[in-house]
Amino acid sequence: MSRRPETQSIAAGLALGGLFAGHAVTYAWLVPEAHARDAVLGATGHGYLAFAGRLGLIAAVAALTAATVGGVLRRDGGPRSTVARLAALQVAAFIALEVGERLVTGGPLHDLATVLPVGLVVQVAVAVAIGLATFALTRVVERAAAVAANAAPTRPRLILVPTSLPSAHHLAGVDLTVAAGRAPPPPSG
Repeated sequence: MSRRPETQSIAAGLALGGLFAGHAVTYAWLVPEAHARDAVLGATGHGYLAFAGRLGLIAAVAALTAATVGGVLRRDGGPRSTVARLAALQVAAFIALEVGERLVTGGPLHDLATVLPVGLVVQVAVAVAIGLATFALTRVVERAAAVAANAAPTRPRLILVPTSLPSAHHLAGVDLTVAAGRAPPPPSG
């Protein structure tokens, strides 16, 4: 994947959303009961998580929109490269967050032996899902745009429709009404 600024920004936005999604999944998996999970999160320095998760979601939606509309990721390496980049960013950020949260708050480090392996697997799975979904959505948008671009513009043609059938000897009195619609193409030649 190239190092173009828009590619870097899109990958960072997708990875940020994936990081917080994976973070939530990891703790929901490890501590399924909500009150117990809240206690664990509070004790390990995760008090900011709800706010940060919302920011991550906004960043991911913005990045997904940019990637889809711009087709940047498709031009810059394909799904495998994107998934690898997202996984690397998310795994590194997850490790840094988990260790940093505990160091800043004085939280316990012993549970990292459980949290990190599960979290890393979840982060990679989320990166794969986001990367493949981004490419699928990009492909749909590109195909829809191609269909729309290739659709022949239709121009309404006028069709003269008599409102009454006159007799052959009284042609000058024919009452014609104009109706919009499609007419057959004019003869070529």
